[in-house]
Amino acid sequence: MPTIKFTDRSIRALKPPAEGRVEYWDADLPGLGLRVSGTGKKSWVLMYRTHGGRQRRMTLGQYGPGCGFADARKIAGKHLREVANGGDPAGDKKRSGWQRRSVSWPTSISNNTPRFTRNLGGRTMVLSDAI
Repeated sequence: MPTIKFTDRSIRALKPPAEGRVEYWDADLPGLGLRVSGTGKKSWVLMYRTHGGRQRRMTLGQYGPGCGFADARKIAGKHLREVANGGDPAGDKKRSGWQRRSVSWPTSISNNTPRFTRNLGGRTMVLSDAI
């Protein structure tokens, strides 16, 4: 994992790898990195360790006019302060996604799918036209 001093010029000069992806890490802010894919897409990532010792990786956004080096550094600093206070921003994001899905999934099944049951030798199986 190469470590470089990020500047707008050094980031623009990074070439995509022949295949796969490569991550470059900031020399000034530990944990802040730039992932460069084989297609040339560049995305900001943040790596940190929770207080429980679990290593986390979080995508901050795609490099470009809306999310340059200064923006990524500000976002990373905010998340690292949250980690220092005992938080887990990537874990919180993951949990909130599961909560959104768990609320809508049973509602959509029960309201929109015709259902019937079939007895299979002492077990009951729920069958649906949509599946």
